[in-house]
Amino acid sequence: MFPPDPRDEGRLVDFGDSAFLKKLYEKSQSLMVHKGLLPDLLFVMRAEGGLYNTLHKLAAKIPSSRIVRKYLKDA
Repeated sequence: MFPPDPRDEGRLVDFGDSAFLKKLYEKSQSLMVHKGLLPDLLFVMRAEGGLYNTLHKLAAKIPSSRIVRKYLKDA
């Protein structure tokens, strides 16, 4: 998803896929173990976790690379 890969322009990220969400949470747990609990990191991880959980409940399919590229280009 980030950084956006030009080859992934049209690829949809399927947040409804339970395996995707499970892998994402495993990676975040691993990151938390290795980086410790910095307050800023904890806030970002909770915010992203809530967003991803909501997208999972909606079974959303989103072209995330296209969205990120759009906002990086404007920055």
